[in-house]
Amino acid sequence: MSAGLMDSSRAAPGKTAAIYELTKWDFYLTLTNWGATILSVILPDSKGLIFGNLADIALGFQGIGPYINSSTTFGALAGRVGNRISGARFVLNGTPYRLYPNNGRNSIHGGHRGFSRFFWTVTEKVDGQILPTI
Repeated sequence: MSAGLMDSSRAAPGKTAAIYELTKWDFYLTLTNWGATILSVILPDSKGLIFGNLADIALGFQGIGPYINSSTTFGALAGRVGNRISGARFVLNGTPYRLYPNNGRNSIHGGHRGFSRFFWTVTEKVDGQILPTI
């Protein structure tokens, strides 16, 4: 299976969103480099590869535009924090940290510039290669 390796890169002027498809047998994953967002996941139902019906099981929008212009994080890579931080602040080893509140008074999924708001650089991965860590 060949695949696109998502590798972080800060959004820069002139970057454009693109769509990539990863496939293996009857499994299709479509994603975009905007937020490493999953656009669709198509796979067979419980009847299996040969007799199964293919269906898209991903929740989301049609196309890239709504993801870029929306505040939702459907299918996007969650980070730096994958949950809600109450009061948009925390203490680590006695040092208080304040975060950007983007969910009322709370910070959720990385704040106003979480991983879902980055353009990612796509590089090729070939079967058998070990992926570098990000």
